[in-house]
Amino acid sequence: MKLLQIRNYFVVAGMKTIGLSAAGGTGKTIVDWIAYGAPHDDLYELDIRRFLALHDNTKFLHDRVKEV
Repeated sequence: MKLLQIRNYFVVAGMKTIGLSAAGGTGKTIVDWIAYGAPHDDLYELDIRRFLALHDNTKFLHDRVKEV
């Protein structure tokens, strides 16, 4: 899987169970990230860059769904 790199493209989605409860903080954080180049808080758990090529593997996903 080849990852496409796009500058200044921000994705605010797929927040699992955090969802609406984090909406206000998410808005402020994305503004900080766009305006200042980095989020104020540690968002690793929500960072799309943490995914690897194996996350696009059907067998891996099938086996992993049992954990979820």
